[in-house]
Amino acid sequence: MTWKFRITYRRGKIGGITHRFINLGEPIPDLGGAWRVIAKGLYSGITDKAGQEICQGDRIEITNLDCQLQKAKLQGEVIFSNASFGVKITDVIEWERYNVEPYEVRWFLSMIDMTHHEIIGTIHEVKE
Repeated sequence: MTWKFRITYRRGKIGGITHRFINLGEPIPDLGGAWRVIAKGLYSGITDKAGQEICQGDRIEITNLDCQLQKAKLQGEVIFSNASFGVKITDVIEWERYNVEPYEVRWFLSMIDMTHHEIIGTIHEVKE
């Protein structure tokens, strides 16, 4: 397995954001000008329902409204801790049919059905 990282750049103090992927051991590309590195995130090894690579620092939406046991629509930040990827829940949009509160963190991101996950931004982008 090759370790892959996403490098996040911002142009100026409030300018646009762009990303580049590198493998472990490669130098971080210098985009020049006003672009500066603002974050480095580890690639989780999985993709969302649209095929986008999910990385540490992404904001994702988990939607599972068809489940008979637990209907859920949650948003959160992809985290990496204790050698595992998870989603730190930031917004609970819908939560039905189960008598427990949603966990603060849902672990084992790679084991959850990824057809119900969608990247909606990164933690570095402004929420609208």
